[in-house]
Amino acid sequence: MRERLPNITIKPDIPPKEFIERLYHLVTRQQVWQIHNFKNIPQDRDNPSILALTYTSSEPKILNGLMAHFALFVHRDKDRVFVDLVTQNWGVEDPTYESYVDAVYTLKPLLSLYNKLHKARVRFNIESREQLAPKLHLKAKEFFDHFVSMANKSALHPSDWGPFYDFVIVCHRVRSKLIEDDIRYLLVKEGFNEEHALKIAGVYGHGREILKRPRDPISIQRWANFQHRSSERGEPTDA
Repeated sequence: MRERLPNITIKPDIPPKEFIERLYHLVTRQQVWQIHNFKNIPQDRDNPSILALTYTSSEPKILNGLMAHFALFVHRDKDRVFVDLVTQNWGVEDPTYESYVDAVYTLKPLLSLYNKLHKARVRFNIESREQLAPKLHLKAKEFFDHFVSMANKSALHPSDWGPFYDFVIVCHRVRSKLIEDDIRYLLVKEGFNEEHALKIAGVYGHGREILKRPRDPISIQRWANFQHRSSERGEPTDA
């Protein structure tokens, strides 16, 4: 099963935008990381501040082409800097939770240097495996467990879809925030293969979107047509 990778954040001792600027100037004081790109612009949701670094050391070799991104997304969390890592190796095979966290620690000397120079105590906040696992609402879990216990996990029988649709409806009713990837993860954990779980999760996503739609689109369409005709005749449309 493809592992979930943790969100990694830093809660700096100063405004995040200034923290990213300090890191930018700090990189020149060490040899392991080099600046790949720097974009520190006004804080708005469409234009995040981003510092991209390239790892220059040849050790460990599994981190070929490692890059780190420090980003501020005001719409997500205006008080934290988000850290993301990518490597050429991970384009070939998915990283594990452990390998991803190990890669994060290649940045530790840079953060230690920052703390030393600025007399700070900032650190990486890394989500645990437990925090990453999707959590079902109690009632939704009841319906999910019923579906899983009855379903043919290699290929759903037509009669298996009814209990799954019930699960989707319950998730809508309890306003579950689980997304398609959460459902895929839970299904694979219960024994469904990755490809099959992905398709079922897609049905979940479509089901949630359908349930968000207006209850009676025909009536809404008729009302819209009535308003359009009335506006053409210059008649008031207030009920």
